[in-house]
Formats: sequence, C-alpha cells, structure tokens
Amino acid sequence: MTALPATSETRLPRAIEQMNERLRAKYETKPAPAEQSATPAAEAPAAVEQPPGDPRESDPAYWRQRFKVTEGVLKAEREKAQTAISALRQQISELQEQVRQAAKPSEEKIDLTAYFTPDQIEQFGEEHCQAMAEAAQRASKKQVQEALEPMKARHKAEEQDATEKRQRDYFDALAAEVPDYLEIDQSDGWRAWLAQEDPATGLVRQDVLTQHHTAHNAAKVASMFKKYLKESKPKPPEPTITPHGSATNAGGPQTSQAPAQGAPSRAEIKDYYKRASLGKVSDAERTSFEARLAAMHGA
Repeated sequence: MTALPATSETRLPRAIEQMNERLRAKYETKPAPAEQSATPAAEAPAAVEQPPGDPRESDPAYWRQRFKVTEGVLKAEREKAQTAISALRQQISELQEQVRQAAKPSEEKIDLTAYFTPDQIEQFGEEHCQAMAEAAQRASKKQVQEALEPMKARHKAEEQDATEKRQRDYFDALAAEVPDYLEIDQSDGWRAWLAQEDPATGLVRQDVLTQHHTAHNAAKVASMFKKYLKESKPKPPEPTITPHGSATNAGGPQTSQAPAQGAPSRAEIKDYYKRASLGKVSDAERTSFEARLAAMHGA
C-alpha cells in the first residue's frame, strides 16, 4: 500500500523544523555581532594624553609682568645692599675718627682717676700709675687699629666694585648708542678729527672727549662719535651743469658744449627741465630749445 500524499497540514511542521535547524546552525558557529565589534576596541591601544601647555607663555603681557616683578625684587635687593654699605661706611668713618683722636700726642697728663681709685694711686704711686695708664692707652690703640684693618680692606674692595660697575654701565650705554665705537676709536680718521679744534667751542676735540670720558658721560661721548661719522661721510658729487644757448658765450671754462642744431638728446632734455625748474634757463636758450624740440617732433 502506498503512503498517502502529504497535505498542507503535514508539510507545514516539517518546514518549520527545518528552518529552526538552519537558524541554529547559523548562529551557533558565528560569533555575535556585539562580540565581534567589542574585540577590536578592546585591543586598540589607549591614546596618551599630552599635558596641555601654559597658554600664558605665548602672551607678551605675561612676560612683561614677570619682568616687572623681577625688576622690583632686584631693585629692593640693591636698595638693601646700598643701605648696608652706607652703614658700614659710617662705622668706618667713626672708627677712623677714633684712631685719629687716639694717635694725637697727649699734651696733658692722663687723668689717673679714670683708671685707678685714690687708694690705688696712693698704694702704687702716681708715676707708676701714669706708666700703667699710658701702656693701657697704647694697647687700646693697637686693638682699635687691628680691628679697623679688615674693615678698611672691605671698604676698599667695595669702592673698587662700585668703580668697576660704573665703568661697565658707561661702556654698555656707549655701545648701545654706537655699537662699533671700538673700531672707530682705532681709526686714523677719528684720531685726526680729534686733534682738530671744534669750531663751535674753540677747544681741541681730544680734550673735550677726555673730559666726557673721565666723567663717564656716555651720552656726550656717543654724540662726538656720531658727529664724526656724519662729518666724515663722503659727500655725493655735485651735478655738472651743461651750458646751453647764450650761456656758451659767457666767460670762464665750459664743461660741455650743446650741439648748435639737431634734435636734443634725452640727457639734454632732462638737464634742460631740471635747470628750468631752478630758474637757470635764459629766454634765448628757452626759445632755441623749444625750436629744437618742435623740429624733433616734426621729424
């Protein structure tokens, strides 16, 4: 007996079962999309963040303020050091005065009561006490002088430092005004210029320069350098004026002679209008030149 043909009711469950089997096979062998997308992200290296720079470093106002603060601190330190130096100088002056007073010869006898009691004077005798008092004074003078020596040496060193600083400031200011002053100072032209008298004052320039240099007056010295450079600068040659027309008949040497006829050259035209603007063209020359121009245009 043959089987009955499958109807729509018997075929439908089988088709659903086959579809479920295909779906299970597909999703069991292939990883989930969420897992696939998560894997590369987990493996990507983390970006290293650079610390942001200070935006004030590119602001000129910031650096200007920093400079003002630093300048104020340095100014305060300089004033503090100057105050200390002034106090030391005052102390040195007082000690020097004490030394001068102690070094003066004693015209009067020493007041023994400042060193001894009346009983001690009577016990040791006036002459013996006088000798002991003089010995004590000499010892005190020696101690004062020994204590004064280090202060004298320090005062001398401070004066030397102040002198060197003043010289450095002077040469720095001079270099700021005339950067090549050292090269100019070695030139023969500068030395010859200094050996001459200044027409304005009647003084030898070298004497004036020495006075300003000794006073560390950088502005005055720089002014003399600049004046020398200005006076020693070569002057441009004066333009040669070519006489034309009736001017050729004037007496004296003539630098060039204009052609008696023919069209004027470009140089003659330029020279003519230049002299005409200065009022140096005569009526006869103007008439002759305009006729030559007309002939040139007519040609």
